[in-house]
Amino acid sequence: MCPSSAKLNIAKMMVDVECGCCMPVTLHKKELKMPCQDPELPGKRLVMEIIIFGGCVCNYDGCTH
Repeated sequence: MCPSSAKLNIAKMMVDVECGCCMPVTLHKKELKMPCQDPELPGKRLVMEIIIFGGCVCNYDGCTH
């Protein structure tokens, strides 16, 4: 078994990786236009930015056990 995880830390807007033997290969940002109004820009839709993982690599050399 090789416990690994990668999740977005919203407070830091970074990915926290707990590496057993796998980690994300690529990350990219995507903008989502929400159906609600942006509270800071009246009259405009709220835009959220999310990070998407593009696969993973296992037996990553940078991992420490």
